[in-house]
Amino acid sequence: MSDSENEQIENQDEPMIEEENSVDNEEIVDAKEEEEVDIQPLTIDNIEDDNKNATFTFYDEEHTLGNVLRNTLIKNKNVDFCGYTVPHPSEPYMKLRVQSNKKDAKVVLKHGFKRISKECDIITEKFLESVAKFKQTQMED
Repeated sequence: MSDSENEQIENQDEPMIEEENSVDNEEIVDAKEEEEVDIQPLTIDNIEDDNKNATFTFYDEEHTLGNVLRNTLIKNKNVDFCGYTVPHPSEPYMKLRVQSNKKDAKVVLKHGFKRISKECDIITEKFLESVAKFKQTQMED
């Protein structure tokens, strides 16, 4: 590189440094507040006229919740179809489609959550019982 090119690069860097140092703290706070967006954890994208078909969007959820919900809901005799998708790993949401034959899709979804909650309670209870048994056997030895 020639000396004149080096001088141009050096001169370009200086104003950038001055601009960075001249940023006021209040401007930074204001910029952060503007970036914050109020996103609901669940939205209903589409309910058709009969309310038996709906697409739910769960924000900040991925395959863990989607797979559990799908597996639970598909066992319900009132559900004709249930599927989920996570469009892309960098997009922070999961979509769940529910098609019911008799009941409102929101009621079916709520029932699914209750069933999952009960299953988690049973698993927790059995786990705690097993831990207690293990501790007792360790004390006996």
